[in-house]
Amino acid sequence: MRPLGIPTIEDRCLQALINLVLEPLVEMTSDRHSYGFRKHRSGKMAIGAVRKQLGSTSEYYDKYVLDADIKGLFYNISHEWLLKNVPLETTLMVILEGWLKAGSVQLDKEVEYGESGTPQGGIISPTLANHTLNGLEAAIKEAVAGKYKVRKRGIVRRLILYTLVCVQTDQKVFTDD
Repeated sequence: MRPLGIPTIEDRCLQALINLVLEPLVEMTSDRHSYGFRKHRSGKMAIGAVRKQLGSTSEYYDKYVLDADIKGLFYNISHEWLLKNVPLETTLMVILEGWLKAGSVQLDKEVEYGESGTPQGGIISPTLANHTLNGLEAAIKEAVAGKYKVRKRGIVRRLILYTLVCVQTDQKVFTDD
C-alpha cells in the first residue's frame, strides 16, 4: 500500500503549474464518457447519464449494468508506463519522475521507495490517473461486443475508481446457475 503523499509547498506549486500544461492534453484524449476528476463533469452527471441510458428505449431487451471497482488505482500505476506515455517536454518529465520515485517516511521507519503508483494527495495525481485510464472505454466495449451481441446503445460510464458498463442485448448474459 502506497502511503498518502503530502507534497511540500514548493512541489504543490510546481505540480499545479505542470498540471495546467498536462490537463488540456489529457482532456483531448479522454474517453467520451469519463466523469471522474474532470472539469465541468461530476458523479451526478454520470448517474444521470446511466439513468437516461437505462430508461430510454422502447425495445424489449434486457439491460445489464456492470459496476467495476478499480481497487488500488493510485497505488498500481506503472511509473515506466507513465514516463513513456505522458505527453510532456523532457525537462518536465524529469520533474515528474522525481515525484513518482519519491520515497515516503513513516514514523520511526526508514524511507520507503515505491516501484509503482502516483503520489496520492498530490495535485497532479488525478490527471495522471485519468491519462492512465483513457482507452478503457474502447477496450471494454470491444471485450463485451466480442462476447455478446451488444446493441449499438451499449455504453461505458467511468468515474475515476468506478466503471459502469450498460449493455443492451437480446442474449442472456447471466444464468441462474
